[in-house]
Amino acid sequence: MLSRADFSIPDDIVYWNFAGMSALPQRVLMAGREAVERKAQPWTLPIDYHFFAETDLARAEFAGLIGAQLEDIALHPSATYGVETSVRNLLTQNWLQSGDEILMPDEEFPALRYPLARLAKQIGARLVRVPRPRDQNWTRAIHEAINSRTRVVALTPCHWTDGARIDVGSLAHEARQRDAIVIVDACQSAGAVPLNAREWQADFIVAPTYKWLLGPYSFSFMYVDPNSPLKATEPLEEYWASREGAQDFAALVRDLDNYQAGARRFDVGERANLQLLPMAIEALRVIREIKPERIADELSTWTELLAHQLGKMGFQLPPPEQRSPHMLGIRQPQGWRPGLLERLEAQGIYVSQRGEVLRLSPHLNISASDVEKLLRALSEEI
Repeated sequence: MLSRADFSIPDDIVYWNFAGMSALPQRVLMAGREAVERKAQPWTLPIDYHFFAETDLARAEFAGLIGAQLEDIALHPSATYGVETSVRNLLTQNWLQSGDEILMPDEEFPALRYPLARLAKQIGARLVRVPRPRDQNWTRAIHEAINSRTRVVALTPCHWTDGARIDVGSLAHEARQRDAIVIVDACQSAGAVPLNAREWQADFIVAPTYKWLLGPYSFSFMYVDPNSPLKATEPLEEYWASREGAQDFAALVRDLDNYQAGARRFDVGERANLQLLPMAIEALRVIREIKPERIADELSTWTELLAHQLGKMGFQLPPPEQRSPHMLGIRQPQGWRPGLLERLEAQGIYVSQRGEVLRLSPHLNISASDVEKLLRALSEEI
């Protein structure tokens, strides 16, 4: 189990913004340092390993985390790249017609919102943003919004602003029953809570590593359902290493017409990032050793304690049945005074503010003294 000692977080710092940018475990930091040094002597690099075997090792680690197969995983630099890949597939398959609907929760993260908004405008489809429900039951609200015109459903397992739960499995099942494509941005859940891609049956799942996957920035995974009607369409880039037979460097003077098996066709160019791949692999190993179930259970103990105390202080929170275990969003009924984050940071407290929500997202670095310090600081904001 990770502890505060496994992160480079000083004792006087309360860092509860893993939903914005995770701290790196020491093991991941060391893997990154060693990886940077390898590039200094490129003649020592086993090229076949780095271009092919190491990329498949990363796929296998992420696939094992989400209950998928190695061939289902593509390597990307960001969640946005994955969503754009989904959009490219929707366009090439003429999946959307004028008047069709693309459905997503309101106030969704821009990685989902912007590419799909552009797609809707381009096709003449309607982007439907499900309003935030008063009872915070996003699952029911989205269920009620899916209809015969819905052709794409974009989801997250919890709302990124406050951690309110969204049951991706049941929503994806209903969407697929209506022949709608399902795109999931799992950046605020993958690594912190258990996920099962096969149970969800989403067409695409994207997950960058710099948040709850405890890895580097500018690296991301994309799951492609092997049963999706969009599983074998065009990538954003015609990357040479994604072609069948590319392992034979001498053959690269010829045209290689076929893609490699599975989701590899969707890989980004220069996927074999010599610095980031080892960090992503090591971070996934850390998480798989601990297990997301244990991480979620441990964090739930702390977030429920926080929720109880903050509720008594008068702050507004999602109801218990709608809360995620790893993230807690709170609202000030009278609104937050300007300069909130600056006042907290002056006390060594680092959280994030998204709209009217103060988002608390610790990891296993959390301690009782952190809780006391945060509660004391927030009591001054009432």
